[in-house]
Amino acid sequence: EPSNIQFWRHDLLNYPALFAKLYQAAATAIRQADGSANVMYDESGAAFSSAVEALKTASQTLAIHTYSGGLDPDSALSSPSLPRGGQGTAPAAIGALAARGVPLWLTETGYATNGTVTPRQQAEYLVRSAIDFQAQGVRKYFWFKFREDAPGGDNLYGITSQNGAPKPAYAAYATMARHLQDATFAASAQVGTAVRAMLYARPDGSTEAVLWSTAESGTMLVTAT
Repeated sequence: EPSNIQFWRHDLLNYPALFAKLYQAAATAIRQADGSANVMYDESGAAFSSAVEALKTASQTLAIHTYSGGLDPDSALSSPSLPRGGQGTAPAAIGALAARGVPLWLTETGYATNGTVTPRQQAEYLVRSAIDFQAQGVRKYFWFKFREDAPGGDNLYGITSQNGAPKPAYAAYATMARHLQDATFAASAQVGTAVRAMLYARPDGSTEAVLWSTAESGTMLVTAT
């Protein structure tokens, strides 16, 4: 996260160029050790991208971090900027990043059960955000994080408690993985004014549908063939 002043010395003169040199040296060393390595850094804006590109240090993958605070995934996706409490890349910018043609990975995202998001909402948002981002062109999706490993702070993003007990988000993640692990996002379908319907193609030719409502209530009849 080169844009994060918690981790990097932004007070140094011409900092983006200094970061680019560090990234170039690290990428060179990594590829010398493993020619098949996939080297990337967290997308941090035009200044960093330009500095890295000037040194002709290619990244095989565009990596982003995005956190929406307590805002639900669908509302965050339509927001032109990060909501209060949000960090990283705004979800609304992800579609444009995916359009660059470089494989896009979401290497860090999550919702903390810190009072603004309940454990039940964390479970819902985990699935909804994963599906939303895949529909935007994200190739890989990494949730922060698996286990609550310390009191407070980052601890509350886990999908299991500190003693390893599953939170609702763990069951939601497992269910999503079981249904979609060998499926590929195919298309979104118009079902209602506030219903999201995402279709996935399976290797056997069948279709898996993921549906949720952001506002509407009612009954939906699905005919299986």
